[in-house]
Amino acid sequence: PPMIFICGMIQLNKKILRTFILLWVGVGAFFESQAQEVLTKTNGGASWEAPEYNEGIYTGDGTAPSDVDVTVTDHIDFDASTLFIDGTNNEVGIGENNPQSKLDVNGSISRSILVVNNVATNTFLNSNLCNVILNANTTVVLPQPVNANGRVYCIVNRTNSSRNISTYLGLNGSMVTSIPANSSLTVQSDGTAWYQIR
Repeated sequence: PPMIFICGMIQLNKKILRTFILLWVGVGAFFESQAQEVLTKTNGGASWEAPEYNEGIYTGDGTAPSDVDVTVTDHIDFDASTLFIDGTNNEVGIGENNPQSKLDVNGSISRSILVVNNVATNTFLNSNLCNVILNANTTVVLPQPVNANGRVYCIVNRTNSSRNISTYLGLNGSMVTSIPANSSLTVQSDGTAWYQIR
């Protein structure tokens, strides 16, 4: 399984681990001699125990305790740049060990896509969807904006007729309830309404 390498100090559930520490993503924990306490698997749960020199590092699967807070004063990285968490600037890099934005991705991104080929009364969009292709007659139902703050949908109408959709605010600020024939629409929620952004 993947590992987290922590350089600096980290606080887990009000316990401090110092300097160079290796943690499994799960319940087990590794340590160097400078660690004061480590989180270890115990009967499917976890507990804090004093480390023993060169003792085994991972004993099996388990469930981490609830409400474990991690405070990173420097950074955490998985395999150098696979996943990099900059605790100083609160930024995350994927394939990038020097992120310059809240999320900095160095590589391609896969997004979910739904293709509607059969006539349906309604096509409900949810948090599992991103891009929607309409090849048949249907009404697109957007989630309530308050439950989708910041979410973006790209909807492509490939039919020769306009298709109905939940109300959104068009580029000119007017309320719109349709997607024109042979066109695409990108909308985003601000928590109170859906806005056309493209």
